[in-house]
Amino acid sequence: MQEQIGEGRQKRLTYRHERQVKAEAEALIIVERCRHGSFALDDKTFSDAFFVSNTGVLDRLGSRGWPITMRPGAVLQWLSTLSAASPSELSGLTSGLLWEISERGVSIVDTRRLHAIFGPLLVAAKRRLSEEVERNHEFMPQIYGEENTQAFVSGRDIDAPIVLSGFESQRSEKLERELAVEREAKQRPATHARVSEKERAELEFLRAKEKQREQKAARTKRAAASAKRKRRR
Repeated sequence: MQEQIGEGRQKRLTYRHERQVKAEAEALIIVERCRHGSFALDDKTFSDAFFVSNTGVLDRLGSRGWPITMRPGAVLQWLSTLSAASPSELSGLTSGLLWEISERGVSIVDTRRLHAIFGPLLVAAKRRLSEEVERNHEFMPQIYGEENTQAFVSGRDIDAPIVLSGFESQRSEKLERELAVEREAKQRPATHARVSEKERAELEFLRAKEKQREQKAARTKRAAASAKRKRRR
């Protein structure tokens, strides 16, 4: 077995020393004996075993079926499933998975189906986004840059609701800051920037819309909890 490992490494130009292939041969024997129940620890046998390594040379020895080695990254992922994760860790994991899926050009959502169901809403959001870009042509370059402003209009229809929601949130934050400046200016004799009545009305509209989203989310959460209780019954 040690000779087979050495020959395999020499063919792939990864042979370093006799100690290397000897250690790997010993690891292979231990893994196989543990899997067959020949090795035990404190009278306890094992249902499975792996050799943690970045090399795959042991998996290429004949037709052994189940892999002998497990990558360190895979071990960490497996161990992470054995303990509860915090919401922040789950959020990071989800973001990482979505980023990897996006990088590989894979989509888990049928966009054609979404277009068929939400077509009118997507068109309305795209039109509203175009209007906002036109109406805030001075504000948007300050936030996103001149070159990126046009990307809001030329993006996909299916992305329009998300982009519009993000823009409205930033617009609301900007108006909040301007109102804070105005309130502070009233306490000092110096003249500062003023928020127009039109912007005040827009801020109230955005606040009301945000409150509606929060109420809708709360109703959805209550409905899900109620459905869960019914299923338990």
